[in-house]
Amino acid sequence: MTLTEVSEMDAAQHDRQGISLAVSTVIFALRPHQETGLSTVWLPLVRRIRDPFNGRWALPGGWVTAEESLADAAARNLLETTSLAPTYLEQLYAFGEVERSPGRRVVSIVYWALVRQEEAERASEGENVRWFPADELPSLAFDHNLIVEYALWRL
Repeated sequence: MTLTEVSEMDAAQHDRQGISLAVSTVIFALRPHQETGLSTVWLPLVRRIRDPFNGRWALPGGWVTAEESLADAAARNLLETTSLAPTYLEQLYAFGEVERSPGRRVVSIVYWALVRQEEAERASEGENVRWFPADELPSLAFDHNLIVEYALWRL
């Protein structure tokens, strides 16, 4: 079998598997805790407005288009959902457990960054975007609690 034939078989197998590629971002900022006033690590979350996990909080993210790089997709999704535009985004890890997204095989490339408190204060907040202390997160959609735990460990 030639290399071209193997490559064509791999492409056909990929199409049958229907694996989707997404990006998520974990953005950390030091902000004062509302009760203690002490500097605490916070991160923005977005409320999902569709299934799966409609109404649950999740990390900002979305699909990668064929026309953009992974880093560009992460920056675009973050800007669209939170109005944040960190000058530096670093690829953190790839998450691809088979059952991480109900009904669909999704691999997420996760990026992370730190933003200054003044930039965090400029981020859009509203009904569907809110900052949470990293140690007081609700149960998040998908495997996002695991992703945040991993990012905190790396931090």
